[in-house]
Amino acid sequence: MSFFTKKSFESIKELGKISGLSKTLSAFDLILLGLGAIIGTGVFVTTGIVAAKHSGPAVMLSYFIAGMTCIFVALAYTELATMLPDSGSIYTYSYVAFGEVFAWLMGSVIILELAFAAGVVAVGWSGYVQAILAAGDVYLPKFLTTVPAAGGIINLPAFLIVVFVFCILYLGTKDSKKLNAILVFIKMAAIFAFIISAVPHFNITNWENFQPFGTNNMLIGASILFFAFTGFGTIAATAEECKNPNKDLMIGIIGSLVISTIVYVIIAGLVTGIAPFSELNNDQPLAHALNLNNSKIGSAIVATGAVCGMTTVLMMNIYATSRIFYVIARDGLLPKSFAKLHPKYDSPYVTLLIFSALAAILGGFCPTSLLIQLSSMGSLIDYSVVALIVLLFRIKMPNADRPFKCPAPFIIVPIVLVACLYLLAIQMFDSAFNLMDAVRTYFIDWQNIQPLRGTRDLLPGEYIIHEYIIKTAQHVGMLYGYKPMSTPIIEYTQIFDRTLGETSDIINKEIYNFVDKSGNNIALRPEFTASIIRAFISNKLHHSLPLKFFSAGPVFRYDRPQAGRQRQFHQINFEYIGGEGPIADAEIINLAFDILQSLEINLDLTLEINSLGCNQTRLIYEQKLVEYLSNYKSELSEDSQRRLIKNPLRILDSKDEQDQKIITDAPVITQCYSNETKQYFDSLLKYLDLLNIKYIINPKLVRGLDYYCHTAFEFTTTKLGAQSTILAGGRYDNLSKIMGGADVKAIGFAAGIERLALMRQYNIEKIRSVFIFPISDSNVSYCIILAQRLRQANIPIDLSITGKISKRIQKASLQSAKYAIFVGDNEQITENLKIKDLDQQHEYIIQFE
Repeated sequence: MSFFTKKSFESIKELGKISGLSKTLSAFDLILLGLGAIIGTGVFVTTGIVAAKHSGPAVMLSYFIAGMTCIFVALAYTELATMLPDSGSIYTYSYVAFGEVFAWLMGSVIILELAFAAGVVAVGWSGYVQAILAAGDVYLPKFLTTVPAAGGIINLPAFLIVVFVFCILYLGTKDSKKLNAILVFIKMAAIFAFIISAVPHFNITNWENFQPFGTNNMLIGASILFFAFTGFGTIAATAEECKNPNKDLMIGIIGSLVISTIVYVIIAGLVTGIAPFSELNNDQPLAHALNLNNSKIGSAIVATGAVCGMTTVLMMNIYATSRIFYVIARDGLLPKSFAKLHPKYDSPYVTLLIFSALAAILGGFCPTSLLIQLSSMGSLIDYSVVALIVLLFRIKMPNADRPFKCPAPFIIVPIVLVACLYLLAIQMFDSAFNLMDAVRTYFIDWQNIQPLRGTRDLLPGEYIIHEYIIKTAQHVGMLYGYKPMSTPIIEYTQIFDRTLGETSDIINKEIYNFVDKSGNNIALRPEFTASIIRAFISNKLHHSLPLKFFSAGPVFRYDRPQAGRQRQFHQINFEYIGGEGPIADAEIINLAFDILQSLEINLDLTLEINSLGCNQTRLIYEQKLVEYLSNYKSELSEDSQRRLIKNPLRILDSKDEQDQKIITDAPVITQCYSNETKQYFDSLLKYLDLLNIKYIINPKLVRGLDYYCHTAFEFTTTKLGAQSTILAGGRYDNLSKIMGGADVKAIGFAAGIERLALMRQYNIEKIRSVFIFPISDSNVSYCIILAQRLRQANIPIDLSITGKISKRIQKASLQSAKYAIFVGDNEQITENLKIKDLDQQHEYIIQFE
């Protein structure tokens, strides 16, 4: 390898003629490939984020500015692509301009850049597929959809889509371009379907506050949307497979960019016209906007189009990069074996395999935010080098053959070069985007700054939902006479040993217990009931019966983390201590039903109920069950063989597949009901009928612990996959006696807050602050007093002191502030305060007294 060895124009063109790659691509094919590479993650995801945080409805202008900027870049790009129609793209241009070493460096940059981008697209594809599956009540385990840095193992859908695309591209350009064309048409049809679905719902009033965050933020939005156009550069990598590269490359690059810009502007206008821009800050803004307008079919079509769109982007990305890889290997700067073509399909299958493996690993294991940053930096380096080479060739070779000439090159190209270098410098050196900090955070220190596996942070949006569920449950419970109480989250381990039983999975496998510094064996509570009864006994409350207690808070179980159940999760809990007979049972089931209704969880909900009977019933049933299971003892799981001796009813809760098959034909407890049990159960069902509560009797719904008797019930759903139970309860008349207290009858239930939150989307109105802005330092003291007086009037206030007023207003808008109060010297003297409505952009003058 030599620093200064360069390729000539003639050798590049001659090599393109004999490259071995099939020349099958027309101008129309290139436009489709360009649309496949460009339209994807940007329009389906980034549109909503930019509208909500930076541009509002002016996201249309952001798209237009970003599109025009990219067209300027494309003009320079096309000049080089038609001068040097080679699949090596920027690598080849650098080889001719600067020599081998610089070419090798640029080839490495573009390969890594596109690998990072492929990882981002794969992750986006994974998110949309999960959303589609969730709409059909199919949920993938979180550890298979989350990268290690976020507490999972692998983003498996992202990994698998890269493998699928590799298999398609392995078949060669002819077959892969057909699939790309099909997917592009599906994607464009989905976008057309969105337009058709959105037009009837268009409301011009959503545009009244057209540019809510100001011009500067709109331009920031444009810089972010630059990422939505960057796929056009990959078209240049198809040069050796073009039928007429001198003409077709220009049409393909410029044509696909113009069409993409028009589509983006139209979509941005419609999505902000059918939904308030503040509602679009999510991963699927187009589908979400249609959902807000009850257009479910249109939403499903758009989601399908998003999946197809991201598939085409990923195909084009891997397709183009494998060609660049191939050219570098063909030039001898990588092992020659990398340049092998498949004898049947004419595809560079070795480089396809290597790059696809890299992209699959990045998509499956790396954080999205880091991939986006690295890909963006790679793009800026590429376009800076393109601009530099265009200027160099114009100066050194003004008379060279240029099938396409960039207009006004000494104006347009320097602008492109300066803009790209400026954005690159921001990303490399600004503290908010420092690359080394990001690498250290995500690849070195992430284990030390992440929550423990199976625990998670409740950020404000989710915390509000949890609080809403707790307060709603507490309010309904209050109507039934329940009073709040709290117990410590740590107890002596023996509390749970005695109540849950030594054969319980909770004790054997799931409990968090440890020895403290005093030598006491203590445990984090795995459930509420034992702690509540312990409090009942230790506080000598048996003289105050009946008692109705409501509790809420975290509980802990060392179980496999999954959707709706982490190792630390949260429950609402109700205990009716001293509640006797079927009337008490019916009342607490009615309470559970009313709570779910108040939370608007009433669809796809089933109440399953059974009676465990009296002690006599349980003894007879256990004997029959043991007799039956003993015939299959050797086939039972190890846990079930142990339970067969100590607690056979627990076998009915086994999740082992073989155990489940054996249990299918096991005797059911209804066959053993005594007259007392039957009378009790019939009375309960009569009261439930009276309350018009629908139920099904599930004879295999049991509780394996000794203190449970009579009623057991669960509210189940099919929306949460395997985690079907969202609320469960039962009668436990013997628990207090087992723990050394009085013989007291009791019944209760608990529900997981995380599972309740998964059952529906809660749109809880956020508390919106009023921001006070002192104009100068001399106004700060007055503003502090003003803020205190307004808070005493129960008005939420934020005081913003430092920075430019325009920046402070932007931050207030991002924090969903409703009003802004501006205090200058005149306002301080006259106490005539200028108040701005940040939603409507109207200003008022109010006399403050």
